[in-house]
Amino acid sequence: MPTVSFELIGKLFQPALTIAILAEVEPLLYAVVADGMIGKKHRSNTELIAQGIANIGFAILKVSPPQAL
Repeated sequence: MPTVSFELIGKLFQPALTIAILAEVEPLLYAVVADGMIGKKHRSNTELIAQGIANIGFAILKVSPPQAL
């Protein structure tokens, strides 16, 4: 099992945060495109909360989220 140190966590924090932000923004961009196609407006906050809850559930169940497939 690899050893994890605070130095390693510090090095990986910024790249991990960048990937997490991109993973959350991508579906919102799709929603904006869909809004333009149907002429309605989505609720961004609800979308982000649902994604967060789903990601927590995926982590608890130890499965891969659909975005990673």
